[in-house]
Amino acid sequence: MSINNIGWLGCVEIVKLFDNANCQLHSLNLSRNNIGDKGVEELAKGLVNNNELRRLNLSRNKIGDKGVEELAKGLVNNNELRSLDLSRNNIGDKGVEELAKGLVNNNELHSLNLSRNNIGDKGVEELAKGLVNNNKLRRLNLSSNNIGDKGVEELAKGLVNNNKLRRLYLSINNIGDKGVEELTKVLVNNNELHSLHLLGNNEITDEAKIQIQQAFPNCRVYF
Repeated sequence: MSINNIGWLGCVEIVKLFDNANCQLHSLNLSRNNIGDKGVEELAKGLVNNNELRRLNLSRNKIGDKGVEELAKGLVNNNELRSLDLSRNNIGDKGVEELAKGLVNNNELHSLNLSRNNIGDKGVEELAKGLVNNNKLRRLNLSSNNIGDKGVEELAKGLVNNNKLRRLYLSINNIGDKGVEELTKVLVNNNELHSLHLLGNNEITDEAKIQIQQAFPNCRVYF
């Protein structure tokens, strides 16, 4: 159902499927529609008692903080969600704070995409709290936001127990040498890290680039 013109009324109809005993929904892709915050609120009503959903894609849907807050309520009892894509929306720090509450009991999440939103340091700090018990996250995309060194430092705290992370995307943010230093401390013992994306962070010096490449000899680092 991606790349259509589904709005919030369409979500009302989709939710009806959730109540069908013969419909065990494991994956839902509504990317590139126009569901907005109201549509997410309707979806959340159907998700609140659903713990079978594994993959949810709501990218490019004009979703803001209020919508994410409602979504979090729907996901709080789902500890089986493996993939969540909320990229290219209008989510800020408050929205991420609410999302973290919905993910705090989920230790099965493998992929989280929040790229191209309006997330800053405070939002990343709250997100880290939601991820701190998740040691299975393999892919995290926070590219094209407003994250600085402080945000990366807080993110590192959330990843300290994770040794499964394979791909971390932090391109096009406001990260400098201090952020790289804090990130390196946490990830240096992660033998699963395959790629680290730091493109477009113009405050990272050549010296810091050399240090991080030396710290991760088996990882492809992109500057």
